[in-house]
Amino acid sequence: RGHHNSKVKREAITRGDHKSTRRPSPVAIMTSASPSSSLRGYPSSASTASSPSLSPLLTASSSPAGSVPTHAAIQQAARLEQLVASATDLDQPLSYEFTRKLFLELNKQLKEEQKQQQAYQSLLASLEEGSKETLGEGTAESGDESSLERSVAETQRELEELVAEEYELQEELKQLEAKRAVTARQHALLQRESERLDDLERMHWQWYNQVEEENTRVLEQREAVRSAISCAADQLEHLRRTNVYNDAFLISQDGHFGTINGFRLGRLQTHAVDWNHINAAWGQAALLLVTMARKLRFKFERYRLLPMGSFTKVQRLDNGAVFDLHSSSDISSRLIWYRHFDSAMVGFLRCLYELAMHASSRDLHFKIPYPIEDDRVGG
Repeated sequence: RGHHNSKVKREAITRGDHKSTRRPSPVAIMTSASPSSSLRGYPSSASTASSPSLSPLLTASSSPAGSVPTHAAIQQAARLEQLVASATDLDQPLSYEFTRKLFLELNKQLKEEQKQQQAYQSLLASLEEGSKETLGEGTAESGDESSLERSVAETQRELEELVAEEYELQEELKQLEAKRAVTARQHALLQRESERLDDLERMHWQWYNQVEEENTRVLEQREAVRSAISCAADQLEHLRRTNVYNDAFLISQDGHFGTINGFRLGRLQTHAVDWNHINAAWGQAALLLVTMARKLRFKFERYRLLPMGSFTKVQRLDNGAVFDLHSSSDISSRLIWYRHFDSAMVGFLRCLYELAMHASSRDLHFKIPYPIEDDRVGG
């Protein structure tokens, strides 16, 4: 590689392809001109020897002091004037002072160019020496110039591969850009879809909360109804087990006497019971019998009970006779009153017997504890 670089530099210097701009040497311009060339509109070089405008310049510059200008000096001055005239559009001879300054400037530039040429020549010599050394080392390491050509060919091939790879990468970049645009559009669509789904989800949860609240309210109402039904069922069961007749007509026993609502029904010689208690007990018993007959929708056949508290009566249905089912302790009316009282008790027992037979017909397991026959109970 070092050998290649030195060779390229040497060829560039030899061709003059260096970067500095070299102006053409005035001497080269003058020597390249034909000896027979002359200034435009003026005599040739043979007649310019006696020109008064050129003799001072030749005397001051090219000729020694006090000597006569030579033919070469005259030709040089003529060529200089021709060069200056060709550089301008003025078709007239130059002045002495301007020609002298121009000649001095051109000589100065010539000297600078010669110094620069010497520097380039010294550099070229040093490069040639370094090239020889590098060439010797390169020959020992890599061979002749064919290896360099192969290296250049490989570099060229790598460059072509890199260019092809760059083209492929650019095409891939274009495809990726297109995919990116498609992905961006898809992302926008998905973003809008996501927002729509978020709105639907929010609406769903609002509806769900409303339904859940309504469901909770319905469940509470259902539990309240169930609780009410349970209480009503318990109360109904309690009412079913409760016998209203037992509460309204409490039948019990007090010693030798049966009682209804606390009133004793009957009396003995050893235990006298006030007739007010007995009359009230008969009134409660008649009311109980009438209430049970109404509950069973039963009508008595021979008698009708007329419950009036302590003054209850019994009426025959065939002749309409009415008997008092109560009595008193008055001795004067005892004989007549007893006969009515006995007939009323017989009518009460008849009504009790008819109702018991009706109950037995509806419930075969029902039986009265004591048989009733006319005015006798239990035989």
